[in-house]
Amino acid sequence: MAKKVDKNKSKKRAEDIEIESIVYTLLLFIIGLSIIIISSLLIPHHFNYVQNEYPATNIDNSLFLFTVALSVVNITLVLYLIYIYIKDYLILKTNFTLGLLAFLFSFLLYSLSTLPFHGLGIEEGFETFASVLPMLFSAIGLLIFLKIGSE
Repeated sequence: MAKKVDKNKSKKRAEDIEIESIVYTLLLFIIGLSIIIISSLLIPHHFNYVQNEYPATNIDNSLFLFTVALSVVNITLVLYLIYIYIKDYLILKTNFTLGLLAFLFSFLLYSLSTLPFHGLGIEEGFETFASVLPMLFSAIGLLIFLKIGSE
């Protein structure tokens, strides 16, 4: 009887961890989107932007769709990895796992910032600034990874 109660308690805890992991993953995704949106609102839109003189071709449209698809795949993969490591962190509670989560969050920001804004109706000034964001987020992620790797 005691084993059955322990097994039910263990199963309930595993279900709680699954739900917590999903909630935290969604929360990190919302925070990441918020950071990208807020940065777009805070950026002055007076950058010099050179408009392409040639009309869009099918190759341009195909490349745009391919870029969007790759960005969405990257975001999906990063969110799944964040979910896995949040679940691990809730069980293990190690600093290494927490460091991996910080690295993955910076990679989520990187992936969000690589979306091709020019075709999504975002102002042109932000698109110019957004070309710097992926490098910033990858540098932050690599510094985090360096820190946890050296411990």
